[in-house]
Amino acid sequence: MSDSSIRKNLARVMAESTDRQAREIGGASWNETAADVIAAGWRPPASVVTDAEAGELPNGSVILRNGKAWQRDGWWWHAGTSTSWDRPYGSGPITVLHIPTEEA
Repeated sequence: MSDSSIRKNLARVMAESTDRQAREIGGASWNETAADVIAAGWRPPASVVTDAEAGELPNGSVILRNGKAWQRDGWWWHAGTSTSWDRPYGSGPITVLHIPTEEA
């Protein structure tokens, strides 16, 4: 999906949200609009973290390191094998792909 189509889709979601709010409550709320945008599937961009920051990620988080995806399972990190590591193996940057939330 191109930046242009992403931007158009986001603008459409925001316009629909503010139109709905105008009908329902007579005005628009940034919090309501943000909630509608998130409900439509928007997520913040991936971030790069240090080993120490990765160690603070909650259970179920998914990261990418040296081309391999890792998922946190309690104390351990798994990379699609039966092998478990106490930290994501490797020395490259760590990109956070997913952080589970109560809302997800």
